Amino acid sequence: MTLPPIDPETTTSGISVDPVTLDRVVAATRRPDGSLRKEIKIRPGFTPQEDVGRFRTQRQQVADARKAGPRVVPGWAPPAQPAKKPPKPKSETGTTSKSGPGAQKKTDKAKAKEKEKAPVKDSWEDDDDDDKEKLKKSDTASSKPDQDSAEADPTGQKDSDAVDLLAKEIAAVTVSDS
Repeated sequence: MTLPPIDPETTTSGISVDPVTLDRVVAATRRPDGSLRKEIKIRPGFTPQEDVGRFRTQRQQVADARKAGPRVVPGWAPPAQPAKKPPKPKSETGTTSKSGPGAQKKTDKAKAKEKEKAPVKDSWEDDDDDDKEKLKKSDTASSKPDQDSAEADPTGQKDSDAVDLLAKEIAAVTVSDS
């Protein structure tokens, strides 16, 4: 009987390969009373229940591989990280951009969209009158030549003037019962 290697590769059930005979065996162990258990030979091809792996579908195996992270070459070291930039000074509002450089632009756009939302109407009866007014205004707007489009102002000043003018026209329109 040969002694097993100092650090044999064993399975979960304790089976290892005898280096001399290349048989699979459960190594001899010592009982608490000091007596020795015999080495047990395992039949070729036998796999004990505790060594049987859990069945995993192909999709589950791929998901597990993704969770494990990328495989790298042994000994490979990732490139050195560049030195961290000093923190930016606080903006005028007193808050710093923690989400990234475009976060302030995104919040500004979101606030602008909230302002653009139409007010909620109290009743559905007014809906028919509004549609008629929109049709009239779109007909008059399309018949006029667009003079402002040739001279576009990057600040949007002319657009805001047009919106103010349109708001005044809407306020001046009266609804008549006919």
